[in-house]
Amino acid sequence: MINVEIPEFDLEVTQGEYKKITANKAGIYIMYDVDGNPMYVGQSIDLQLRVYSHFHGLTNTAGYHYYFDTCKIFFEEDEINRDIYEIFLINTLKAPVNLKMKHRRHFKLPEDLKVSPNTKKPQRCNHIKKDGKKCRQYAHTNGLCHMHGGNGVSRRSQIREFLESNYNL
Repeated sequence: MINVEIPEFDLEVTQGEYKKITANKAGIYIMYDVDGNPMYVGQSIDLQLRVYSHFHGLTNTAGYHYYFDTCKIFFEEDEINRDIYEIFLINTLKAPVNLKMKHRRHFKLPEDLKVSPNTKKPQRCNHIKKDGKKCRQYAHTNGLCHMHGGNGVSRRSQIREFLESNYNL
């Protein structure tokens, strides 16, 4: 059996503190949520750039970047050691974002993580057309698309009503 000992973390940063990380330094990082739960484990040869990218949704974890609050880092220059640490931490911490990644299908996904608020499918407009079919446009937060506005009436109808009422057409 192989015994892996994780080194002490060298640094802990929040979103605005990523510049504290020395540029072009390699190592392992763990992204945590507000409650201190580990969300994602990764490795990089440039930790400053990678952590910045994760905090700003510019990576493969873009759908989860709103959950990331803090990041703990330890530096490791050896590539093989980084691979070992990353795999060990993913298996030990059961980081949910790592578990959802497609290339990690061999992990069983916990039931409470099957649906994430950032991965919901876009909703369709609730407006029903005159022929009885639903509008196929994507909806805004009010449940209606850009064509059907806030009250479910098309823009053309709204303009026609405005012209008729104001100009007696």
